[in-house]
Amino acid sequence: MNFKRIQIIFLVIFIAMDVFLFLLFNRSSVGNSDAAGNNNVLEEMRKDQISFSKPTTKSHEGYYFSADNGSVLRQAATSLQEQSLRFSGTELVSEFKKTR
Repeated sequence: MNFKRIQIIFLVIFIAMDVFLFLLFNRSSVGNSDAAGNNNVLEEMRKDQISFSKPTTKSHEGYYFSADNGSVLRQAATSLQEQSLRFSGTELVSEFKKTR
């Protein structure tokens, strides 16, 4: 075959694939929306039969410490006093035993 003919065949196939993928992308990105365009999340949750309780209004306080991940953290964790601690993967979770 002639090189120019092979080039044209590849170009036609490439353009056909682009058109096909573009049409496929456009078809899948169109969601279910009402005519007004203002979907209400709560209405969608009711339609899907999702229920929830009223969120709490209580205020909580806490602290977050960060350190390098290594064996030093595991070794130093034993010196924590008046706390219950556990490792969740590489994360140290500590809670005070009594509040002041």
